[in-house]
Amino acid sequence: MPQANWHYKERSPIMMTDKALFDALREAAAEIHRGHSGLGYHNWDHVTHAVVTHDRFFGVGTETSVLVQAQKLALYYHDAVYIPAAKLNEEASAKLFSWQVALAVGYSEYDRVHTEFLDGKIELSPDLSLLEACMFVPSWIQFTTAVHHLASGLMPQCVDAVLDCDLAAFAKPWSGFVAAQVAIMEEQMPGACNGEEINLSVLAKQANFLGNFLKKERIYRTPEMHTAFESVARENIKTLLEYVSQ
Repeated sequence: MPQANWHYKERSPIMMTDKALFDALREAAAEIHRGHSGLGYHNWDHVTHAVVTHDRFFGVGTETSVLVQAQKLALYYHDAVYIPAAKLNEEASAKLFSWQVALAVGYSEYDRVHTEFLDGKIELSPDLSLLEACMFVPSWIQFTTAVHHLASGLMPQCVDAVLDCDLAAFAKPWSGFVAAQVAIMEEQMPGACNGEEINLSVLAKQANFLGNFLKKERIYRTPEMHTAFESVARENIKTLLEYVSQ
């Protein structure tokens, strides 16, 4: 990570508890999202809905688990940078997360742990400190195929939980699902959904995006969310596509 010396003043490493680090990173994420404007879907409401969903399925009784905390941080930051139609939002969000971690603990401490991570000395485990677990979070934010398909052990489970919670809005009640799709289309083209008129090109693009999920064997990867959400999400998407095709 390049050090922006004109903005950053090096300080001694800060010994933070896992809770203090989590709280600092969560507050930083909230501040970042408060600075966003004009986003009707990829905003703090979407992020908190994903986190609440994560709490419901994966956080009960494990609030202090490092892996649970790390997954929640991935959700807090997965849309930290969001520009409609941009192709590098996830990568930029992941880099922003890493920078926030460095700001929280001090660059030298971050660099020490990050170097150990790059050298393969840190393996994903519930026994890690939160700072050590944060080294894995950027790859979860980017949802890279390699992370999911080539990794072993706990990594795919963490990625699956983050992915599923990001897609939780697919299984909202019908009115909430439709409102989410309208908000996404408005982000892509302000005024695309003006009263009863919907821009057909934007609608076709969103319909194509949603239709790809119906081609998958399963939308939700985790057993918990597959059982709870799969049928509702598929019915929502199918109903919307049928409407679009009329």
